[in-house]
Parts: sequence; structure tokens; C-alpha cells
Amino acid sequence: MATPPSWTTAYLLPSRSSSTWVGVEIELGDENLRCVTREYSGWVDEELGLLDYEAKTSLGEPVVVFDYRRDQIEATWLRQFYRGGFQVSQGNSRRWLITLAYPSGFGSLLDLMTDRAVWRSWRSALPATGA
Repeated sequence: MATPPSWTTAYLLPSRSSSTWVGVEIELGDENLRCVTREYSGWVDEELGLLDYEAKTSLGEPVVVFDYRRDQIEATWLRQFYRGGFQVSQGNSRRWLITLAYPSGFGSLLDLMTDRAVWRSWRSALPATGA
């Protein structure tokens, strides 16, 4: 099975029913799963509680949303988002919802047609833990 690209563009959502999201990049390394954003979002700001989140994103600087050890991840792949979405956490942390597919509208259909192999490689490299 193909391995996922080192960095993949994705979308971070506050919940499954949300119509808001923030663009992120996710990286699955040998030891960590890392999520970074350069976009400002009020709900992410509230969740992270960082003093400089808005300032960094206004300058286009990356902000780490989470950086989890791969051997401690709890992951659940969802049927929603054409099987291109998953929830992930580590220990008692927040369960972050990430979709590799554009979250709504025509863009999600385009992603379905063009990026399915990337989604499969992510599901293979980051198997569900049953959490």
C-alpha cells in the first residue's frame, strides 16, 4: 500500500455537524502525527488558549494545533466525508476532527474524484485504534 505524502492539506472541524472549518496541514512521521495551521479561527483559538495564535496567523506563521506521539494516538476513521475523515486524540486531550476531503459542496465531490488514493494511504498508515 502506498504511503501518505509527508504533508497533506486537510480541514479541521469543531464537530461532525459544523459548517465551519480551518485549513490545516497534517504530517504523519515515524514517531508523530502533527497538525499545523496558518489560518485564524476563533474556535481553534479558544481550544488552544495560546496568547499569540492570532498574531502568528496574521503574519502567516504556522501554529501547531497538536503534535501527538504516533504510538499513543487514538484514531477513529469516519464514514462521513466519503471515508476521508477521522477523529484523533492522545490520552485525555480533545478529540480533533480532521477531514482530507473538502468539507462541503462541489469541492468535496472534486476531492472524491481526485484524492481517494491519498485517503486510502492515510487510512493504511494510521489505522483505527477502536477508541
